[in-house]
Amino acid sequence: MLYDPGVISYRELAETFFSIHDPTQTDGQGPDIGSQYLSVLFYGSSEEKETARTLIAILEERSMDMAASLRPRVLFWEAEECHQDYYRKRGIRPLCGLDRSIF
Repeated sequence: MLYDPGVISYRELAETFFSIHDPTQTDGQGPDIGSQYLSVLFYGSSEEKETARTLIAILEERSMDMAASLRPRVLFWEAEECHQDYYRKRGIRPLCGLDRSIF
């Protein structure tokens, strides 16, 4: 799936990103520990980077100790088929997924 700013703005996408996981956890997500589970928000332009920085600043003002990092968007390798739609294929709920409105 490709990001289409005509469908959803980068700000909306980033707000959703911060709302569905714990961007304050430093060593992974929920029970999944390791560098492959860290909270990272990617940006493709200086405008997107500034939007992400603004959102992080808002959350920090709300006393959230942010662990999420920002990185430039680079070539993305899609995960192997066995990792696609992981929860749907197994009929289970995500272990660390949140669904909260923080903005």
